[in-house]
Amino acid sequence: MRLLTKNGFEYADGGFSAFTPIQAAIDRGATSVDVIVLETQELMKNTVSSTNPFSSTMKVFSHMLDQIYHNDMSIGKLKSHQHNVDLKLYHLPRVITTTPLVFDPSKMAEWWREGFEHAQDVTPLRKVLTA
Repeated sequence: MRLLTKNGFEYADGGFSAFTPIQAAIDRGATSVDVIVLETQELMKNTVSSTNPFSSTMKVFSHMLDQIYHNDMSIGKLKSHQHNVDLKLYHLPRVITTTPLVFDPSKMAEWWREGFEHAQDVTPLRKVLTA
């Protein structure tokens, strides 16, 4: 991902600042929000000891992104409760990848189908106020 410069201003994908833009959707008038969380409901990450400075830096960066994600979710849940918005959360049934750095269209299509079928079979979490 890179920044786009237009008319002297830099623009970035919204995911830079809000991974789960529930708050932005509510601020723009949404009364119902469905969120597909690209993680399992229970944290299932194996961490391996860092063996070099790059690995350590990536672990710190990953931790910071996790904190931003959890803050976005907590704020979104609270705001949906405050504004009486129907918020539904769908979590993945399993870990689909351990790295976001690989783009494989066929795998992504397979994951999409799997997630769609899973979402049809489960009851979403609604207005969960715990983070």
